Amino acid sequence: MSNTFSGERIWRQIAGRIQTGINQTVDEATDIARQRAPVRKVFVGSVGRATLQTHVEVAAEATLRRTVGAGPGPVRVQRTAASKVHSTMALRELSRGNLVINTPLTARGRYELKTGRANFRSPRGRTTLGGRLRGEIHAVPARGGPTWVAKVVSPTPYAKYVEFGTRHARSQPYMRPALAQVRESFRKRMQEAARLGR
Repeated sequence: MSNTFSGERIWRQIAGRIQTGINQTVDEATDIARQRAPVRKVFVGSVGRATLQTHVEVAAEATLRRTVGAGPGPVRVQRTAASKVHSTMALRELSRGNLVINTPLTARGRYELKTGRANFRSPRGRTTLGGRLRGEIHAVPARGGPTWVAKVVSPTPYAKYVEFGTRHARSQPYMRPALAQVRESFRKRMQEAARLGR
């Protein structure tokens, strides 16, 4: 009888560590995806470098593109940052109708500011010019067990077109690189979770 209780206790310990490790990894991937997600080109900046996909790249993502309903490749892929304002200058607060910025707007940016088409109200209650794709990325943590499912979700309707590109718009991957970047840390967390007596 005591062996059963001991086994259950050990399993609960390991299961708790596994769930914690999965959720830490999903949070990490979410942060990276947010950092990598492109923003609407409303500020003056470089356009970066984009090239057509290689045959290897087209073959590697053919099944995935079909699954999400994206057309077949090849598409142009953004190889360097598409704008100098990707990190911080892109999300500027609209304060009483006036945009607080320290960099000039493009013609498209002026149009979108005037019409309010690109305005995004963040969960914190701030309105920004652009940033909807980045602002809507969130994590769905794993719960329960013995099977855990955690997700990094990008629910914006045009997210798949940004990630995979189209015939007319270049691909700017942000989700797949984020998941690839956390693969090693996830493996280490799972190894730690399986160790007993710690």
